[in-house]
Formats: sequence, structure tokens, C-alpha cells
Amino acid sequence: MKEEGHIAAAKAGSRKKVRELPKILIVDDSDENLRLFSTILKNKGYHVKTAVNGKDALQKLRKSPFDLILSDILMPVMDGFRLLQECKADSTLSHIRFVFLTGAFTDQKDEELGLKLGADAFLRKPIEPD
Repeated sequence: MKEEGHIAAAKAGSRKKVRELPKILIVDDSDENLRLFSTILKNKGYHVKTAVNGKDALQKLRKSPFDLILSDILMPVMDGFRLLQECKADSTLSHIRFVFLTGAFTDQKDEELGLKLGADAFLRKPIEPD
């Protein structure tokens, strides 16, 4: 009996911990972009949820934990800049990495503002999947 306990303990200790991939929230008012980015990231094994604007994103962020927000800037109801400000002002959300994914029609001032407000990165669409 004692030996069986040691064997079970050894087996339990040898199990590898499975590293869970980040949970990502994609925020964009374009259904096409949401489908594209979701498909790419899900195929890489990420857990992905989507939101159609900043207000929708905040509701989802307050219900479930996320590790990364990928957000467009120009959206109705609440734009990406305001979403970023709301996240940074909320102590339960301020730790989440925030990356802007935006169209080529935005300019350098938009990028500077996003980074000044606390964005971690600024990527321009279209993005080629690896």
C-alpha cells in the first residue's frame, strides 16, 4: 500500500503543466475584420472573444478576464482611444496589454496619441498571418 502511494505521487509530480495561451479580446466594428483576426488567432490556439465597439468591449472585459486587447480606433458608440482610457482608469483592467490594430488611413499623430494614452503597440492593417 505504501509503495502504491509513492508511485501515484511520482506520477502526479511528473505531469507537465499545460501552458494556457492568452485570452484575447478583438474590438472592431467590421464583421470581416473580426472574422479574419478571430480565425487567424483561433487557428494558432488562442482563446478569442470579439466586441463591436468600445462599450461592448468594456461589458465583456468586466465579465471575464482577458490577457490582451486588440482594438481598432475608429468605431461607433465608443472609439478605441476612449476604450483605452477607460481600461487604464479601471484598476481591474489597467494591467491588460492593449494593442491598436488600425487602417492605413490613420496618421502619425494617432499613433503618438495611442502610445501616450498607454497603448503597448500600434499595428497597421492589413496584417499578413504567419
